[in-house]
Amino acid sequence: MSHFLGWEQAPEVVPVLMADWSENARRVTRQRLNVQTRDDGSDHRGFVDPQLVEGAVDLVKGSAVLPKLAYWHTLERKGPGGRPAVYGSTDDTDKGRVGVLGGAQPDDGHDNRDRLILVCTYVLQMLGETPQLASISDLVQHRLSPSSKRLLGIPTKGKGASDIAVKHRIRRAWVRFTAVCDPFPTLSGGVRMPRSDVEALQQALDPQASATKMARLRWVMNRLLEATVQLLDEETRTAWTGHISLDATPIEVWGKRGHKTNGKRTKPTDSMSPEWYAGWYNRHDDTQVWAYAMHLAVATPDPYAPGRFPVLAVGASMDTPNKRSGENAAAICRSIVERGHPAGDMVTDRGYFGHCLAEDFNRPIEALGYRLVGDYKKDQLGVTATVRGAILVEGNFYSPNMPQYLIDAKKTFNQDDDWQSYQKRIRQRSFYLAKRHDKDRYACPALGARATVACPVRPDGPLTIGVASKEYVIAPEAPNHQGALCSQRTVKIEREDVGPYEKLVQELQHGSQEWDDRYRPARSMVEGYNGYTKDGKHEQLDMKENRRVRGFAANALIAIVGLVATNVRKIRSFYKAGMPLPSDPKTKPVKGEFTGPPSWLPWRKKRPDWETGGSPPLAA
Repeated sequence: MSHFLGWEQAPEVVPVLMADWSENARRVTRQRLNVQTRDDGSDHRGFVDPQLVEGAVDLVKGSAVLPKLAYWHTLERKGPGGRPAVYGSTDDTDKGRVGVLGGAQPDDGHDNRDRLILVCTYVLQMLGETPQLASISDLVQHRLSPSSKRLLGIPTKGKGASDIAVKHRIRRAWVRFTAVCDPFPTLSGGVRMPRSDVEALQQALDPQASATKMARLRWVMNRLLEATVQLLDEETRTAWTGHISLDATPIEVWGKRGHKTNGKRTKPTDSMSPEWYAGWYNRHDDTQVWAYAMHLAVATPDPYAPGRFPVLAVGASMDTPNKRSGENAAAICRSIVERGHPAGDMVTDRGYFGHCLAEDFNRPIEALGYRLVGDYKKDQLGVTATVRGAILVEGNFYSPNMPQYLIDAKKTFNQDDDWQSYQKRIRQRSFYLAKRHDKDRYACPALGARATVACPVRPDGPLTIGVASKEYVIAPEAPNHQGALCSQRTVKIEREDVGPYEKLVQELQHGSQEWDDRYRPARSMVEGYNGYTKDGKHEQLDMKENRRVRGFAANALIAIVGLVATNVRKIRSFYKAGMPLPSDPKTKPVKGEFTGPPSWLPWRKKRPDWETGGSPPLAA
């Protein structure tokens, strides 16, 4: 990773991470960020509160992205350079300030233009305004107080530059800022191009250079999000046990239309979008938009041990829609673990789990310590594979003598929408689950003191049922196809044995009460976060008019600063509410047991005389 990030040598300036701040430093920064914004009724077109600017400077500095950006600029420099930039360093009249780190804070060696772009973009996002280059120029020229200008290294002496000159300076600073981490640069001008020109541009790209800049961009995005997580006090941070929910949301690009992507219908003379690396994103309402896909991981609580912390975005990555989803998800999880956070459950929708290849998604994520929790498409229901005598049904290995009506439980539910009957069938299924001894070794459910099936294939039959088995089912007939699971005490099922269906395997029993408790609330939280950051009163993430810029990195950085502002707003609401206590923990159900109707079920389907799930004919 260090090679990709261009960190081959030790930096001259050791960054001060926000993780090393004291609790008092975090509290002071939170207070600086808790200022009036547009939703409080203030005049957002007037002067910006210097306290907000100071808090933004602290946040950007705590993310530790500035020293690395300066180092990458050094690596990308092709010559000695020209005259010094006006915004290149702190003004000579600014002798430093006393900040949350204690003592004076002079120029720490980074280029001030990067900090200026990040701080101004964040300030505009917090004020509910569009972070366009014209807005940033207006902010720098007319809306910052003298103290804020000195803090940001903007000259305050003399007559000052004209509005046009400031706009050109901001534009050059923005282009310079994005150039070091833009893996797919486009042609200047932002106009549509023939397909032949785009193909020539793609062929001219260096794959190694693109991979390096993609790694840099992901690092910057996740470090900015990490700075908001580190704003929380230690007790709140440690309350999160590492559970995340992953989802993709469209980042529409500025423009009216995209271009054809079907290879059979394309022609060299086709007019191509300037954002040629974007693609068609399919929304839930069956509409398509020309956009990038922002893969977003949101921190979620453990339903059986809920902690007291806000729901924040903790990881992000951007790419073409429906391309490399597994690699982006793995990169997000790797970033979270590398930042020192624990690994818990990873809940995803059907766009990741069961869709991405196992070598791109399941294996690298599980190797980091995450447990995958996902749902299945209609064509993935029922028996999908038979391995060592065990049948793979919706991600779990079962005894081959499980009745067909239990195998088709989800298919039946999709047809009759009878949740109570589906719940009973899932509980009956649990008796046929192959007993997992370790990661790759399974045993027949008819063996051992806790056997749950009395199968005629086993010589001892029901005599093997011990006192520990309170309930078990009687299999009237032997399975038609018997394998090693029916003849050996344990069988080892490795990844190579499952083949292409490895992507469907998960630890929890699909459809069980615990699966439902972990899957559906987490999915609701990430969808709620997406709706929160798309709110038209604040960051407006789904408004492409707010991102009138060109380039992959430019769209990604504006979007990620919007997510940073969303996190800060959530943290502010969390502390304003007095850090509300977590909800009551749920009681972890016994295998196959259901405690009641799920919260997502419409109220008309909930009956007041709800009963726990039934069971098949039992023998005591």
